[in-house]
Amino acid sequence: MITEQQLRQFKAIIYEHFQASKDKDNLIDYLVHNFLLDNYEIDDIIDIINVLSDQHDDLIRNYEDAICPIKPNNYNEMFPTLTEDKVFELSRQIRVIFQTETGTINYNNVLYDYTDEVKDIAIKIYENGKAPEYLQKYLESNHIGDKDEIKIILTDIFTPHISNSQINHIDVGGSAESGKTRLTNTVSKIIPDKYLTVVKTVSPKYLFYKDDWNERYNYIIVQDSMDSEIINLMKTATDPENVGDVSHRTVIDKKAVTLTIEGKVMVILTHAKDLVDIELNSRLRSINPDESEEHSKQVKNMLKLGFGQSETKDDKYRKIAQAIFELLTVNEFKVFNPYLQFLDVTTMGKRDVKMFRNTLNALTFLNQKSRDITTEGILIGTYEDFKLTKDLWNKYQYHQQYKANDKQLRILELLPTLPDDETLSKNPNIIKDGLGYNEIAKEIKVSPSTVKSWIHGRTNDETQSEKLGLRTQELVDILKVGNSSNGKAYVFRTEKGEELANSRAVTAVTSSHKRNATADFTPFDEMPNIKTLIYNYIIAVTGKESTLSDITKVFESHNIENKTLANDEQIFNTISEIETKGIINEIININNYSILDQFIDTQVLCDSII
Repeated sequence: MITEQQLRQFKAIIYEHFQASKDKDNLIDYLVHNFLLDNYEIDDIIDIINVLSDQHDDLIRNYEDAICPIKPNNYNEMFPTLTEDKVFELSRQIRVIFQTETGTINYNNVLYDYTDEVKDIAIKIYENGKAPEYLQKYLESNHIGDKDEIKIILTDIFTPHISNSQINHIDVGGSAESGKTRLTNTVSKIIPDKYLTVVKTVSPKYLFYKDDWNERYNYIIVQDSMDSEIINLMKTATDPENVGDVSHRTVIDKKAVTLTIEGKVMVILTHAKDLVDIELNSRLRSINPDESEEHSKQVKNMLKLGFGQSETKDDKYRKIAQAIFELLTVNEFKVFNPYLQFLDVTTMGKRDVKMFRNTLNALTFLNQKSRDITTEGILIGTYEDFKLTKDLWNKYQYHQQYKANDKQLRILELLPTLPDDETLSKNPNIIKDGLGYNEIAKEIKVSPSTVKSWIHGRTNDETQSEKLGLRTQELVDILKVGNSSNGKAYVFRTEKGEELANSRAVTAVTSSHKRNATADFTPFDEMPNIKTLIYNYIIAVTGKESTLSDITKVFESHNIENKTLANDEQIFNTISEIETKGIINEIININNYSILDQFIDTQVLCDSII
């Protein structure tokens, strides 16, 4: 019979060593009923858990690693009441339980705030792997067009829930009445209210007095409120160094106040005017709602018929979407996609590469019920995930690279290309082939002053922050008749601007059929081999780096052939086999690759240098 004191002790041990588990109580109940009622002593189980966890950071997720530290000659010393067979069997069963529990959900412990009907429907959709499809269709039913933009935001809002990715913060630009606010409001409907804070055009100062921040996750949507205070706050919130512990100080009414948010923070900004801050701009993923005449006409016709006016805050389908969001985010995962090695990063900035990877991992996370998961709890991404992420990225690669919206980039399509010096000297009047600010403004339906600021850039007089213009980024240049400072400015695109305009035209023609292509596997010219796969896997999942020579050494000792892999299934099976045999840890531990692991103690570090 188990005493209360023993049960409390048992729970304390489980909570200490199963820190990554989101379902500890269910695990405790499982262990108690399956072991303790079968004539196992609770102290025996506790002893085994303690011994195994002392040897390994992540408790016995691999069978061979679990048994390894318990040698036959010290069984009696460690477990005086257990036979060798009992230790072996108990260790095996604990591992099986942990494996079964990895990535699963105890539905009795979730969705307390929802009706039984909503809960049952959400669980069914989630279990059938239909969560991404439901969320996408729900959002599309509440917003006209912008399917790609919905997909991007829907995917990126899950980046805070991946333990080996950073958060993608979103910048939704566009002119007035472009639908950017409607787009973000629509996507926010699937985020449970307990995680959501919306800052509208009112003063953002109330954020400093808000006392109900969620301890796990917070989504802050800022709508057209871009004063210096909110910009500084957003810079703090989007700083990768502040994840999980945002602390921002300011002065309100001559008093120092501090805003502290302990949970992870994701920011979504909308604005009609340019965001005049290079540092903040560089941390945001830029997208733009469809501003075409065709889309505008479609929206007006739908509004005329009363589109989007019927839903209430407690609409059943919205509640189902929020319940699905909660089910998707019960567990945090690490994600690995073997096809990321084929991403061409030549024209991408370092932050762009990170953002691409974050989106890629989030897409796998969103599809978690239809993706393979290893015994270590690692979700393995597919070629389909990589392909869709690449197609969506291509649509906004230039918005991201140049921090320009659709209308700014469209200027490049309107302009003639800058003549070379020889042509200009022979025909000076060719200057007048360029377009003036007024002509450009008329074509894209904005004011001439706006066009001028887009071309020359802007500076925030209060903060001295900058927004680079098209000319500063060498996409356009200006010529004047007689080089007079007072003469009319004629705008031309540079060769760089022409190349960008032509690339955008190609992307527009090809992206649609790419995104709608089948998910059938299409091989690359060079598929991953096992060595490269494991090399990349170790970096992505452990944050440590091995060498191909060490991988070769370990592979040879286990008689593993370095063959080329043909498809997603072969890749997952290979990772699972190598992980189960403990080979990943064997490679990592050859030279203790992580310097931080070797010198985690300051005294040890100092002594090693001295």
